[in-house]
Amino acid sequence: MGTLADIAGLGGEQLQQVSFTPGGIELTQASTKKLAALAQVLNQKPELILSIRGAAAPDADTGAGAQSPSALADSRAMALRQLLVNTHGVDSKQIFVRAPDTDASVDADGNIAVNFTLDAR
Repeated sequence: MGTLADIAGLGGEQLQQVSFTPGGIELTQASTKKLAALAQVLNQKPELILSIRGAAAPDADTGAGAQSPSALADSRAMALRQLLVNTHGVDSKQIFVRAPDTDASVDADGNIAVNFTLDAR
């Protein structure tokens, strides 16, 4: 199976992850657009399933309040799932939330990356 960007017909765009602002579950503006493109692909190809592994970066997520890194990572994955299903109409049976990553990468802007994998059923 090709990369998500290949499947979506978006060339080399890095579509296999979205980024969250540190300490919360708010997507960056660029990630909101990626999520819409991802939803379009999932809606057009119901044979595809998406695995989401929520992520947190303890050093960068200092504003997370009382949430543990694991809880914050889970919250991010569930927020993505909810956006895809409720906002973009993706079938919930196409989305799986995996165990969280509590040692996530941080991009140059300080945002935390959450990665996807896309497979066919």
